[in-house]
Amino acid sequence: MITKNIVGGVLAVGILMAGVSVMAQNGVGTDLNAVRASESPRASRTPKPLPTPANLACISSAVSAREASLGTALSTNTDAIKAAYNTRAYALVSAYNKTTTADVRFGVKDAWSNFSTAVKAAGKDWRTAQQTAWSTFKTAVKACKDTSGISDSVNAGHEVSGN
Repeated sequence: MITKNIVGGVLAVGILMAGVSVMAQNGVGTDLNAVRASESPRASRTPKPLPTPANLACISSAVSAREASLGTALSTNTDAIKAAYNTRAYALVSAYNKTTTADVRFGVKDAWSNFSTAVKAAGKDWRTAQQTAWSTFKTAVKACKDTSGISDSVNAGHEVSGN
């Protein structure tokens, strides 16, 4: 029984190897150079010319304004999150210093509820500021006229999303 399985396996491997050898000799599936030659190479495409120096300066100015706006919004968001954590810490300490279980529970619930509200508001403010910065940027870049497809707007999805 074991001998039959071994012989059958060796025979199957031999048949497969013979088939691959015949395919290789006939050129079936092996001519990668022909496949590569049939593809249009990227180098043959004519690149778009760069915008004029004045248009590049315009784009640069729009990018600088956008990044400054995002930086300010991020600082504001970070400050709001820090404030939410500090307020929660003080509220929780105060809650656990209460004398009755009901007061402790109410204080803890209130601290977490206020924290959640503050973090959500900070996230909403961040997203609004972010959208405004990108919208203003897109408008400013349109005013630059010929940008020849040079813009980093496609990367807007890589921004921090907020909370």
